[in-house]
Amino acid sequence: MWNAFIDDLRQWQNLVGAVVGGIFALGVAVLVAYLARSREDRAAAMILTAAFVSIRARHTSLERLAKEQLVPANDYYKWLSEKLIQSRPKLSQVFEGSLARLMLVNTWLAVHLELFRTLYHEMDEKLERLAEDYKNLHENGAPLRPLANVEADQKLASDSFAAAVRHASCAEHLLALLVLGRMPTWHALRLRFLPDPTEKQCRELDQNSNS
Repeated sequence: MWNAFIDDLRQWQNLVGAVVGGIFALGVAVLVAYLARSREDRAAAMILTAAFVSIRARHTSLERLAKEQLVPANDYYKWLSEKLIQSRPKLSQVFEGSLARLMLVNTWLAVHLELFRTLYHEMDEKLERLAEDYKNLHENGAPLRPLANVEADQKLASDSFAAAVRHASCAEHLLALLVLGRMPTWHALRLRFLPDPTEKQCRELDQNSNS
């Protein structure tokens, strides 16, 4: 009987050891996967942040230049659209991939990222048409389309750029908290229940964009 008890104990020890070893191996695998994903998310966030900083800097420099040149408020959208055709940050495939990757991090962040992308692509579409109009105007003395259509695209491009910059600023702030910063879980909870004034403005921006 004693020998049987010893055999049973050994079998249980082997079983427990196998279970503990399996759990430990699974935990290590999960930790490694988490750390790898965290590194990839941080790299994606830095790519987006660099692009957002560049776009906001372009917006700020153009606003400052318009004031220096005393551009009339009524003509600002025409002036701005022409300046954007001459020089504006382009969104790369790397940017698009990074944006798609981080859409799953947080719903609030995803809204800002998607609205930024939509607005920026709308701006690009209008500017491409306007570039053809300006080219034809310089070569042939007249735009390709009626002047009313040209001015409508100038206004839409200007408005889309300004709105995209606002969403870029909010997305950059959220990336700093939820991906690049420490304690992202705490920040996610705080954003939900105790947002600061800037974050409240970003939330209102989301709500106004979706209304």
